[in-house]
Amino acid sequence: MFGMIMSTQDSYKETKEILNVTVFNYASIVNEKNKNNIFSYIFLKSNEYSEPIMKDYILLFNGIKYNSDISENKSVSEIIEMKIFNLNNKNCICDCDIFQDIEKYNENNYLWDKVNNNFENPKNIRFDIGLELTFIHEIYNEINKDIADYSTILFYKNFIYFFKDDIGKKSLGFSINNGITVSSFDFENEVDPSFLYIYSNTAKQLFRTKKFDFYFSILKNSTQNIFLENETNYVNIIENQLISSMRNFNIKSDCVVFFSGGIDSMILVIILNQILPENICIYLINTSFLGDKKQFDRKMGILAFKELKSNYKNRKFIFIENNIDNENILKNIKIIKNLIFPKKTPMDLNIGMTLFFTAKEASKFSPNCFVGTGADELFGGYKKFRKDITKLKSMIFDEVSGIWDRNLGRDDRLLSYFHIEPFFLFLDKNLIEISLQLPEDMLINQNSQIYGNKYILRKILIKHGFNRVAGLIKKAMQFGSGAYKVSSLIFK
Repeated sequence: MFGMIMSTQDSYKETKEILNVTVFNYASIVNEKNKNNIFSYIFLKSNEYSEPIMKDYILLFNGIKYNSDISENKSVSEIIEMKIFNLNNKNCICDCDIFQDIEKYNENNYLWDKVNNNFENPKNIRFDIGLELTFIHEIYNEINKDIADYSTILFYKNFIYFFKDDIGKKSLGFSINNGITVSSFDFENEVDPSFLYIYSNTAKQLFRTKKFDFYFSILKNSTQNIFLENETNYVNIIENQLISSMRNFNIKSDCVVFFSGGIDSMILVIILNQILPENICIYLINTSFLGDKKQFDRKMGILAFKELKSNYKNRKFIFIENNIDNENILKNIKIIKNLIFPKKTPMDLNIGMTLFFTAKEASKFSPNCFVGTGADELFGGYKKFRKDITKLKSMIFDEVSGIWDRNLGRDDRLLSYFHIEPFFLFLDKNLIEISLQLPEDMLINQNSQIYGNKYILRKILIKHGFNRVAGLIKKAMQFGSGAYKVSSLIFK
């Protein structure tokens, strides 16, 4: 599925404008449902069958349930029906403390106001919104048990509920214009994954509440350092967790790695090689702007590809040189800008171009794509992490817990456009939890200029014989691919 929209009748005009752009540029198939003047759409790029689930509710769901043959929509709809039954039979009991955590969206200043005792008609809000927020908490808790990456929109009894997974890997946002439009794309406000949202179509008001069991809130208060005998043990424990996390993706066919030849993409290939049967091919997509072999990522990619073939002779690797010229950029730049919106900085555009054209090429070979997003945030890849080692853990925690706002929504929109499923190994919850327990010197080695940042990932590379890659300096995606040069020339 490429995307989904739910909107009230008040926002139908704006939604139709989005639909016109979407159908023209993106989707080949649009499945529509309308119930009580709530309009719902699912967008597809192929002939696969998917549509909004409509009973006495409407459900839109976009997510991945690993290691299961049960469809995501079916299992989620079963959860919804169970919770609706509880609600209708008074088994969904409102927790009055929830009233203290409610915020109301202020359309005048685009900020959130705390709902407190000074809020007009608090008893009514406590009765209506409090009960509904308890209902949505129960749904969230059930979905969160088994499904890792998702966003969902539910309409029931004149309320629209929406939220996403705790990491925020799936794009979802909202726009307020008389009514509300909740969508995977073309919105004004990205949904914060630490909140659950509810829109009252009667009161024309949007509320949100903090998730009681939000992953990062629990993690921040419980993480302590692990202490092992030697460096090798730390390296092994992280590699074993990488392998375990990768197995959860349940890949059974050819796959693609967004491949720069740097530390993160090489780790992905090393881990994939350990768990995949030898008959499965790994495609390495290497994107370069402004010429064939001029860019840093192209040079490093070719060298790394040769080393992979030498070290893993029984594995079939195919290196794809994905060369992008200015004509191709100009032809697609409007779509790229639409997909990265509401992001619009030059950096977002540069990264967006690289991901867009890499995903376009990747879609020719496999829907299963692995991206190195999160490695820099989780393992101390940025220069700023070296400034004050005493604040390293708190800085890393802030980077990882805030990556949804900077990167993930934008990246999901770009990749989903080509109907591929991105897998973010470095953002697996179990890996995040164990990595935050590492001692600081396993992340940043102050005594080494060469292996200083992402120290433990570099040691995994050395363990597998990739010493050259282990010594590479960090090169951001937009610089390694040459995208920043293109944008500075074309859009100056």
